[in-house]
Amino acid sequence: MIKLENIVYEVDGVNILDGVNLQIEQGEVFVIMGTSGAGKTTILRLLNGLLRPTSGRVIIDGEDITELTEREMTPIRRRVALVFQSAALFDSLPVWANVGFAWRKQRMPKDELRRRVQKILALVGLDGVEDRMPAELSGGMQKRVSLARAVAMEPDVILYDEPTSGLDPITSRKILDLMVELQHRLQVTSVVVTHDLQVASQIGTRVALLHEGKIAFIGSPTELYESPQSIVQEFVAGG
Repeated sequence: MIKLENIVYEVDGVNILDGVNLQIEQGEVFVIMGTSGAGKTTILRLLNGLLRPTSGRVIIDGEDITELTEREMTPIRRRVALVFQSAALFDSLPVWANVGFAWRKQRMPKDELRRRVQKILALVGLDGVEDRMPAELSGGMQKRVSLARAVAMEPDVILYDEPTSGLDPITSRKILDLMVELQHRLQVTSVVVTHDLQVASQIGTRVALLHEGKIAFIGSPTELYESPQSIVQEFVAGG
């Protein structure tokens, strides 16, 4: 469903990604790991069209998106939703307006919009918060609202950028459980960027390890731990 073909992404003469090839199958939870600055988040932004590669192709369900205009990217972004690390909620809008942002161009009665929002908030375990402002929510609740906003788009793919970053262990566990539940209920493909080996072990179907702009390893979480490659062993030991 998703392919990266010979992707190079260059910034100021430095290759952040250097010939990356990936194929992510429909319905799997594909985890991308690596040290800070390895290019993990860059891959997510390429998949969502927020960045364009210096060279190579990004293919979503058979369509090369690298040359699409911003207007042509709009339906792609509805199918490939990005959950930002910082939640990236609109601070000036209440929760219901944040979650309902995907329907802003539809002339939908407000009571129908709120009914839909309440249903999605219940799906992510948040009831009765639709009138709160983002600043009134905990970090974990903001992450859930961000996920609800992505789910509202009815995507085929959900991209997660460090979904447990900055959260305590209990809240992290709840977020991971929610991701797994949504995976099964919505039958989406998930691409998860994380530096946390526990996240990869708990939810990953396959794991890719980025090192110096290249894919150093692809395999199951078990294969990651058992790999004899020195760079993999060093990463696992450091995690």
